Amino acid sequence: MKNIMNSDKNNKIMSSNAQNSVIAPPPLTFLKSNSLENFENPKKSRSTEKYNKSFIPVISFVLSTFLFSFSGELRADTLGDASCTLGDSASCATFSTTSDFSNYLNLVSKGSGVYDLSYSQAPANANFPNVTLNANNAVINSNLIGNGLYGTGLSNQNMQTIFNLKNSVWNGNFIVSSGNYAGFGFTTTFDGNYNDTDNTANPLNGYALKGNITSPYSTSNSTFNFNNGAKMAGNISFASTGTFNFNSGSSLQGNISSSSGSTINVNFADSSMKGNVSAYSGTINTNFTNSSMIGSIFNSTATSGTTAWNWNLDNSSIDATNGGVSVRNYSTFNFSLANKSSLTGAISVKDLSTLNLNLANSSSLVGNLSMENYSTLNLNLTNNSTFKGSTSSDYQGVLKATFANSSMEGNITNNSNRNRPYKVQTYTFSGNSDEGFALKGLNGANSKINSYQGVINLNFDNGAKAYADITANVDGYSYGSLPTINMSFKNNSTLNGSISEYPHGRIKATFIDSSMEGNITNFRSNFDGTNSQTYTFSGNSDKGFALKGLNGANSKIQTARNGINLTFDNGAKAYADIETAGGDTAATGQNVSLTLKNNSFLQGSVTGYYGYINANLTDSSMTGSVLNSTGATWKWNLDNSKIDASSGGINVKNNSTLNLTLNNNSSILGNITTTTGSTNLTLNAP
Repeated sequence: MKNIMNSDKNNKIMSSNAQNSVIAPPPLTFLKSNSLENFENPKKSRSTEKYNKSFIPVISFVLSTFLFSFSGELRADTLGDASCTLGDSASCATFSTTSDFSNYLNLVSKGSGVYDLSYSQAPANANFPNVTLNANNAVINSNLIGNGLYGTGLSNQNMQTIFNLKNSVWNGNFIVSSGNYAGFGFTTTFDGNYNDTDNTANPLNGYALKGNITSPYSTSNSTFNFNNGAKMAGNISFASTGTFNFNSGSSLQGNISSSSGSTINVNFADSSMKGNVSAYSGTINTNFTNSSMIGSIFNSTATSGTTAWNWNLDNSSIDATNGGVSVRNYSTFNFSLANKSSLTGAISVKDLSTLNLNLANSSSLVGNLSMENYSTLNLNLTNNSTFKGSTSSDYQGVLKATFANSSMEGNITNNSNRNRPYKVQTYTFSGNSDEGFALKGLNGANSKINSYQGVINLNFDNGAKAYADITANVDGYSYGSLPTINMSFKNNSTLNGSISEYPHGRIKATFIDSSMEGNITNFRSNFDGTNSQTYTFSGNSDKGFALKGLNGANSKIQTARNGINLTFDNGAKAYADIETAGGDTAATGQNVSLTLKNNSFLQGSVTGYYGYINANLTDSSMTGSVLNSTGATWKWNLDNSKIDASSGGINVKNNSTLNLTLNNNSSILGNITTTTGSTNLTLNAP
């Protein structure tokens, strides 16, 4: 047998035409068995030799036929043990190649199931072989550094590398690189973890890989599989294409980063990660299924379109409380959560970046959201998903949020940034979550909605319930970007809370078959003579009214300066007291324009100390007192309508004037009293 083992140099078939050469399989080689020794000491390697060269006929023949075309010697080499059965009780490791590469590769048994794998840098013109490593219950010590396993300057070798570690551990850094622009396959599978039963204090126990995985160049295509609880402790840094699969209880304790031109795909199934994900270039995509992550996320890669980041969670969680999620530098990030998935941590979108965040099927988002510097955040929640946190827009950030049978708990703010007119936040709520509302503040309080600059659009539909206090308030620099809030409530939607405006703000609200419970206030807006708040109520909600105050009281509608336009239509019922007060003179422009039509109804007092309150009633009615003490002239017109002022009457004082015109069976019930003023009553027959 010794002669056979040493006769490999004579085992070759030559052809005069190298392109048409036929290479015969090498002869079989029988190696000395160490089975008795391994039975007596199963932790000992099957061979303590540095390496044994043997011929593997099938592999040699197939790979030489299909992967190589040259005339000359072909060798198959095995380093380490002669053979290694994965899943066996013995410790073993074998390193097989499709041609002699022993000058550069070496696998040496150190005893007790410990092996050293070494690699010397091969020249660029070397014929690199295919490589297979099998390790079972073993420790592979290696620190592949520099240019990694294959060196640089390669061309069209198309080699394949397969590493299989069963209940074993790779101890050291794992660097994969190549100049092979045709691309090669590098597949590593870690199945289970190493467990040294003879030394329970061994620091390698419970790990499949202790070290970093690095690909410094963008020419490799690698796959790393972690199965059956396999644990990695180290960082992943890739400049090439890499796929990392963590399955069935496996875990990563370390960070992930990418480089220019790289694409990293990371999949977690019933597994976990503890570490941060960050990159200034490249693409990192992840899928979490029944899995979890604890760590921050930073995307500053300037990726978009086909290179945008895509993250998907299915019944999984990410806790980014420490560090949050940051998207910046022209980047695009698509983030989807489904089936009770959760994302926790502050989210920041900056520098013309875009974040598309989708939640479905009882998923949750916890943390504040901020947008600035022309960035965009698109938020979409469906089917009982929830968001707990506040939103803010600075320096022309844009947010679009849609809630379908879902809810938000938190505040909404458009901050100030010196006349930046393009800060826009738009929210659409349709229905409620199982919490029983669409919008509310944190800890049971009302949501605080403030626009100091820019626009906030609020849309509520299909019975959506909002518990919110809404304010438009100038910040001192808003003359080029007025704080504006537009609201729409439809189909039995409700608002429970107050609406107020400070200098220079604008508010517009429409309620269609919906209702509001709260007060409306205009505090010293400086747009004299302009109605800066407009409210339209058409029909009522299922509560039987369109407008009422809190706790069953009348709504308080007040303007201290500038105007409010109120319209009630299609049978809308309002329980409200209207007042102009707090101005300096009648000329300061506290104006209220009141319109009731189509069987609408107002119950409450109308009182003016400054400014104007003009009213038009058509086929409608009002019950309550009227007082004009403004020194200004009011105009009230009734068409087939009536006013019941029997309690309190109609009073004109302080050199004021009230012009009353009644048309088409209109009527007034109650006393009309004029004191240092005048009342002009015109009755027109039908």
